[in-house]
Amino acid sequence: TVRDGQADERPGGGAGERDGRMFSRQGPIRSIGELGYLLFTAERPWETIRLLEPDPHGTSRVLDLFTAHTNTIRRGLVNINSRQTNALMAALWKMPIEEYPTDEITDPNTVVVPVARQLAETIISHTRDEPIHNLSQLKDVLPHADLENIFLPRGFDVRNNKFLKESVVRNSIGLLGTRHNLFTVFVAARTYTDEYDPNNAGHTANRDDYMLADQRAVAVVWRDPFQTRDSAGNDTFQSWIQYYHWITVVLDEEQ
Repeated sequence: TVRDGQADERPGGGAGERDGRMFSRQGPIRSIGELGYLLFTAERPWETIRLLEPDPHGTSRVLDLFTAHTNTIRRGLVNINSRQTNALMAALWKMPIEEYPTDEITDPNTVVVPVARQLAETIISHTRDEPIHNLSQLKDVLPHADLENIFLPRGFDVRNNKFLKESVVRNSIGLLGTRHNLFTVFVAARTYTDEYDPNNAGHTANRDDYMLADQRAVAVVWRDPFQTRDSAGNDTFQSWIQYYHWITVVLDEEQ
């Protein structure tokens, strides 16, 4: 539903230059990107959450802290740090370019193959040297200038329309991920007699003859994808061992 309301200020404008069109879905939101319509400050009632740059108040963090998908298993997200252009294109192809969402795609303005490829190549060029860890960093891999250069030749003037520009985030956010945050780690340790020489080919070929003990374990480690600062002032991604289990190895009695 499009309702009258105060929207984001136009570039170079102020409180007196507001777009009267605001979107409010009558029902559960379908994409966390819809929070881009949300007003976020009483002091600047015309300013909305920014999903792309510039984002001076860091409001794009809503992409990391909220979700529109709960109590469900989700599979097949495309890793935004992928080096496979076609994989990223698959998540962006036929994506609607719209000022506000509708229940049905009635606007023919969707991302065609050449545009999807340009978007994918832009993302890859900005993540090649330093992968991103959080979806809020989309603003760093989809700069305004790049989006304008991609869409303007296709007839989309996104320069002065925040909502049209952010549809790239709003309509792809459910298909993109950053990295897995749950790891299964296998640990194995062995001890050998003093006679065992790992540099001796004969010993390594028959290492079981020199083995005194063998122990294995499996651990499930959860890694927080959101960067925090520890007590020493270092930026880090905290990790916790969620599960740890020793694996019993039964050796043949003859050994």
